[in-house]
Amino acid sequence: MESEILHKLVKRWVFAADKNIPDSEEMTFRSSEAEIPITRGKRIMEFKKNGHVIIQEVGPDDRPVYSEGNFTLENPDIIKVMLENSKSPKLMIIKIISLTEDMLTVKVQR
Repeated sequence: MESEILHKLVKRWVFAADKNIPDSEEMTFRSSEAEIPITRGKRIMEFKKNGHVIIQEVGPDDRPVYSEGNFTLENPDIIKVMLENSKSPKLMIIKIISLTEDMLTVKVQR
């Protein structure tokens, strides 16, 4: 089961603004291979096979801001991310709501 989840998870995910519900804590991402409507700035999460993660968020001036670190799959629906390039390491817990080959819906706790 865990290897099946990792197989689906390991890729570049782009925030799908058109799939999100306003005022919801859940965020939906599409595989970077999917056609995604053009938006200002993009949130991106890229999970790699070696456990490395790159997160791109939108900065205050709309330029991308990058964070990098490592991730572990704690159980089938929890991803633990330790971001290491900030002034102090930052823990982020990502709860997987749904995961398919081309869509990822999560709830992020910082």
